[in-house]
Amino acid sequence: MKAFNLKIIVFSIAAALSGQAAHAVLERTGPIDAANGFPRWYMDTTGLNFELCLPLTPAELSGGHCLLLPGDAPATPEVFPGQFFDEHFWWQAGAALTPATGGKALLVLGLEAAFSADVAPGNQIAFSRIRVRLAPVPVTGTYRFIHPYGEESVVGTRGERIFFTDDVGIGAPGDFTGATKGRLGPFLLPSQSAGAAEIAPVAGPVPGKLYIADPARIGPVTGSPLPDFLGSDGIMHNHNIFRIEGPRGSNLGGIGVDFIETTGFSLMGRIYTGQVPSLVAPDRATYTRSGGDQKVDVFATAYRSAASRLPGSVRPAGVAPVTSFFSAPCGTTLDAAGNLIAYTPPASNALETQMVAQKNSRWGQSRIASGVAIPDSVCLKDNSGVNINGQSTPAYHPLPLNDTVKVTDVLFDPVNATLTVKAMSSDQVAPPTLTVADYNIPLSFGVANISGVTSPPAKIRVLSSIGGMGESNDVATGNAGTPLISQAPVSTAPPAPVVTPPPPPPPPPVVVIPNPSETVTVTGADYVVSKNRWKVVGTTSVATAHNFTLKLAGVVGGAPCNASGRVIGTTTSVGNAYSFDILNATGPLDPRTTNCTAVKVESALGNVTPNTTFRLK
Repeated sequence: MKAFNLKIIVFSIAAALSGQAAHAVLERTGPIDAANGFPRWYMDTTGLNFELCLPLTPAELSGGHCLLLPGDAPATPEVFPGQFFDEHFWWQAGAALTPATGGKALLVLGLEAAFSADVAPGNQIAFSRIRVRLAPVPVTGTYRFIHPYGEESVVGTRGERIFFTDDVGIGAPGDFTGATKGRLGPFLLPSQSAGAAEIAPVAGPVPGKLYIADPARIGPVTGSPLPDFLGSDGIMHNHNIFRIEGPRGSNLGGIGVDFIETTGFSLMGRIYTGQVPSLVAPDRATYTRSGGDQKVDVFATAYRSAASRLPGSVRPAGVAPVTSFFSAPCGTTLDAAGNLIAYTPPASNALETQMVAQKNSRWGQSRIASGVAIPDSVCLKDNSGVNINGQSTPAYHPLPLNDTVKVTDVLFDPVNATLTVKAMSSDQVAPPTLTVADYNIPLSFGVANISGVTSPPAKIRVLSSIGGMGESNDVATGNAGTPLISQAPVSTAPPAPVVTPPPPPPPPPVVVIPNPSETVTVTGADYVVSKNRWKVVGTTSVATAHNFTLKLAGVVGGAPCNASGRVIGTTTSVGNAYSFDILNATGPLDPRTTNCTAVKVESALGNVTPNTTFRLK
């Protein structure tokens, strides 16, 4: 079992007041590890960088180097989700006190990985924790708990316990940025005395891995960002301490001594020494082709970035990232289970183009020879990524390559209740299908005439079947030769009293009875990973146009999958066929974020297809 039980989430507090505002945050998180769904690392504002400590060997587990002990981890190394413990840590510190009045006092500081429910995909959460505990309380009154990240003032009742926890970052599963916004940070490190110079890391049972301290060490720490504080004894104290000051007569430290303190902390943290990419955000990649000309434009945003550091060393100065791109898809490195470890450079013959920098903007353009196929994606290269030793380790980011859509004209005719939309794709060699979003009306030869529109939208979006999108806020209104319908004059007479009629009775429920004459089938179901795009096609025996709905489905372990029934999108049949072509299917519509393996199609006539397994392409 663990030295401290961090799974308790029930507070037992008579009254708690925050003694200090937030003073620091962690700087950034690493990429998500596809093998378990958690960030690979967290970095603080001084450049200290800790990886998620998953025990790699029995010796590392039994030695407590990752805080877990035998009996916690079901396997070494662990395998997610079947053989994976329900909590792990990027970093942890703790201190213990024994009051003269008996009992125990504890301080727990940590950055923890856990689950919102069962150990399963989609339930991953991360949070920073500050916890103090005193049991039993010697006398009723207010107790001041002082630690490296602030202090807590808590009212306790004699004979009971004080149990205060400040967890920050527990939000929606999959969002790991909240843990960077608490009081915890920068990370504490061992030192010879409280607040003194950092001690260098130590080796452990896993070759090549470094730890901030031996698990058995109890000693001083450094790293608190706070200045010295004035104690109840009238003396200034360093904040790298765990101190409790009780009310008069609490005798925590002995007869007449109403405080107790220690500078002895336990520490846990395995240092991440691998690649740290620069702060580069891929924005978009688009192509244009007409005649024999084919060009690709890539856009990104980059911010000045500083690398990580080892304890006891100085953090390197930040640099403005240098970027380039390849007009070809990135390569991949996978683990034995097929999980993505990292993106790698494309094939050796791919053309690399340097990008131009202005402030935080990055842009580059390349041309593809006539007759050469346009790739599904390009590969953005961050040339400024380094490891903890300052060695260059470029990072690679895939970007879907789409066309651009230009909306050239939008006209709303209020008399005839029509909306006319004109648009064109940047691909003039193999023009894709363009569709007016929200109306699901395709353009024919660059024009869509939509009838039955009585109120024009403020903005028009046109989607391309190969991923592009264009918008226009310029919606012209009017009808040539016909005056617009004007609003009636506003009366100046006093308004008549308003009489509210009784609400109408609720309509009877609508029951859809399956049409026995319709047969619905799915003939193809694909999710195109490089474009975040669903492509599902099928047939219906009823030729009259009607609507269809595409939903996630599947059974896992005898139970419906965790997103069963989630609507992916809708479409309308044409003749005896229907097709779904749903773009930008990210987040909850990305099947890689669920354990669903199939889809089903529901007809507006009441018929439903059997579950059909989809392919990842």
